Amino acid sequence: MVTLLYCEVNAFAIFVLAILLYNVVTGIDKQNHQYLFVNVLASQILFYILDILWACAQSGYFNISKDLNFIISALYFIASGLCGYSWFVYSENLQKSKLVNENRFKIFNLIPFIALTILTVTSYKTHWLIYIDDNNIYHRGKLYVLQIILSFGYVIFTTIKAFLKSLDKKNYIYKHQYLSISSFVIIPLIFCILQAFIKDIPLLCVGITLAMINVYIRSQSQLISIDPLTQLNNRNQLIKYLSNKIKYSEKSLYLLIMDLDYFKKINDKFGHIEGDKALVCVSNTLKFVFNKKNMFIARYGGDEFIVICEDLEAYEIDNLCVTVNKQLAKANANKDYVLKLSIGYAKYNDADLTIQDFINLADEQLYMVKKSRKNY
Repeated sequence: MVTLLYCEVNAFAIFVLAILLYNVVTGIDKQNHQYLFVNVLASQILFYILDILWACAQSGYFNISKDLNFIISALYFIASGLCGYSWFVYSENLQKSKLVNENRFKIFNLIPFIALTILTVTSYKTHWLIYIDDNNIYHRGKLYVLQIILSFGYVIFTTIKAFLKSLDKKNYIYKHQYLSISSFVIIPLIFCILQAFIKDIPLLCVGITLAMINVYIRSQSQLISIDPLTQLNNRNQLIKYLSNKIKYSEKSLYLLIMDLDYFKKINDKFGHIEGDKALVCVSNTLKFVFNKKNMFIARYGGDEFIVICEDLEAYEIDNLCVTVNKQLAKANANKDYVLKLSIGYAKYNDADLTIQDFINLADEQLYMVKKSRKNY
């Protein structure tokens, strides 16, 4: 009866994750991190399936040989490492880490998983991690703790890294995303503690599944507020942010509206894919230049971007306008086309000014800048 309940909990977790997996796979406009989340869900489902087989094998539900018993246990251990590695890649990708984006680190990242696999397989002879005795009963080996370290080390490392990044003021724009990543372990940890007191139900499985649901909900919420191409705030978030600042902020408030010069020509000559790359280059440059606590960046639409700055003087805004185009030229130096932003800005100085009026004031200056620009 206990084994049946154990398997039922795992089966329900598989069902829930399968629904999430289906929704992610069939979703539109998927980004790279969503494909990586598919790997996280798939590896976790595999782990739960092997957990069911392992529980049935150890309880005697299956009349299997000693060798098959070892194979199921070994695959169960290896799958735990795969789950840890999949989450590590997903998390590091969200953090835009070199560890997963540069080829020189990719083999290095696999070392713990490969080590776990080798230790598990060789345990058939060495009994280091697991072994099956002559009565076909599963036992943990003397080095069993290495399985925990090598599997969960991935998660612990990337969690600590994300938390430390969330504390860095330079990462203000991504603070909520980093906190979301670092909070992933909280729910499983709580259920892991409960597992010590209730051993007959796979509570860790429940905790991990709830954490996965939380990650999925957060990712869907982000799609509502984040522009999928540039990963900047979208127009809805801009309006919410401006509305809040206009009501409650007592500091000077500047709105900069930017338009990418001759963007249509880039699309026509080099194609829309290259045009998308140009927009991403612009967004990355804006993040680099305006990555401060009192600045908010959004894609307003098409090739237009808006930045909200607080507590600055007009000369500082002028300097930022110059800096952003210098940095953009540097970031785009190896391309066959030039990227340059026309920028107009306005200061909020009238309590009766609506959000749209505020944007229009900056847009009027942008129009004057574009009117006076020269072809290049």
